[in-house]
Order: sequence, then C-alpha cells, then structure tokens
Amino acid sequence: MGKSSLTSLMIKQTHKNITKKIFYICGTDISADRNIAPLKYIEFIQGDLLKEIDVERDLTDSLIVFDDIDSWEYHKDAIRILNKAYEVGRKFGINIIYISHNTTKATESKIYDEVNMYITNKALNNRMFERYLMLSQKTINEIDEALKDDVFVCYNKTFNTVYTDKKIWKLE
Repeated sequence: MGKSSLTSLMIKQTHKNITKKIFYICGTDISADRNIAPLKYIEFIQGDLLKEIDVERDLTDSLIVFDDIDSWEYHKDAIRILNKAYEVGRKFGINIIYISHNTTKATESKIYDEVNMYITNKALNNRMFERYLMLSQKTINEIDEALKDDVFVCYNKTFNTVYTDKKIWKLE
C-alpha cells in the first residue's frame, strides 16, 4: 500500500466519521490518481484560489490534505494555509493530512512540531529517524532492513511507534 492509497483510506474514514468537508491542496495534477480522483466529495483548491483562502472563515470543520506542495509555484501560499491551520486547527475543528515528497522543506513549516503521524516511502533514507526521532542506531538498522521489502514507513507520535508494512517498533 502506497501513500496515495493510505491517504485515500484516511480521507474516506474522516469523511465517514468526522467531517463532510474535505479540501485537497496539491502541487501536481492528481485527476488521474485512481485512489483520490473517484472521491467526489473532495474540493480541490489550487492556483490563485490559495491566495484568497481565509483558514478560519473558509476551512472550519474540515479535513485539509496537503500533497506534493514542496516545489510548487504556490508553495508559500500553501505553507501559509498549513501553518495557520496548525495554529487554529483545534479551535476551528480542522484536521490535516500533510504528504511531502521532499523532507528538506520541512523547516519552512510547523509540521514536525505539530504532527501526530508521519508517513514516508522507503526511498527517503533514515533522516527522519536520526534527526527528528533520535532513534538508536540499532533501531535505525532494523528499520532499514525491514524497508528492503516494505513500501512505506510511518511514525505515530500518539502511540510512539514506528511501523512499516510488516513490522512495528514501540519506542522507548
């Protein structure tokens, strides 16, 4: 299961149980994505519309998905919305899914301070584990070994766990 299929499952679950308003901010055309495109209840926000968004007024009681915004011409507008949503999200009932294909841009957002779950593909090496989670080298080696056969790795801050397709680690 890749990031797109996992994201679509989270969107479906959120739509079913939490909110009916789903907004998708994406730096690439996902109209051909077989997992996301069929979800007709998603409102896509792109281009100059991003400049006009007032998070508190327009995105209250919703799920906002940020996907592939790292090297996009509207990157700064998307990050403005992301950071504001983090600041006021609890008060205004805003849930966020942030999908990044380039973790080096993380310093521009509040994602690592506020995120509850971080999912990445195996190609991004162990920078997340070393820098952000400060895992032991032994645990990093175990995860690297597991990623030879797995598709993704996920860190869940709420349960302090790291897991791949087939294995889970409870962190100290």
